Amino acid sequence: MNLSRQELLLNPTQMENIKNANILLLGVGGVGGAVAHMLVRAGIQNLTIMDFDKVSDSNINRQFVAYQSTIGKYKVDVLSEQLKDINPMINLTALNQKFDSTN
Repeated sequence: MNLSRQELLLNPTQMENIKNANILLLGVGGVGGAVAHMLVRAGIQNLTIMDFDKVSDSNINRQFVAYQSTIGKYKVDVLSEQLKDINPMINLTALNQKFDSTN
């Protein structure tokens, strides 16, 4: 993935810190989906996403994962495809579950 525009703003150490960070993102709906896209586009290489919900028609006006073609699919599955399309080399873990005290 070409990060040359970002490299104009950040030094090599900062770029390496972004690349090597490990991020856990809980919820990939309206805000979480947008955050995931921006993290991957910024060069994050290690990302875990967690959400238990499926896409519904009421999500279409506000969520990156929501299209007519994705209604009924798990949000983490749809988002995983999108993120791998941005950066096929990403180390991505998608957990289709609800975050609670057991995990």
